[in-house]
Amino acid sequence: MLYNFLFPLADDFALFNLFRYLTFRTGGAVMTALLISFICGPSVIRWLKSKQHRG
Repeated sequence: MLYNFLFPLADDFALFNLFRYLTFRTGGAVMTALLISFICGPSVIRWLKSKQHRG
């Protein structure tokens, strides 16, 4: 979705030409997923531990 917003600006700003490359967008998606997992991961693990009865 970010691609749809920033791609039209590629004509004005050369930096936004990076969004044309699939590898750059994939790297951005990987970094975003990693950041979300670092932020939300510990609370999810605590919640799962509280739901575990034995083991």
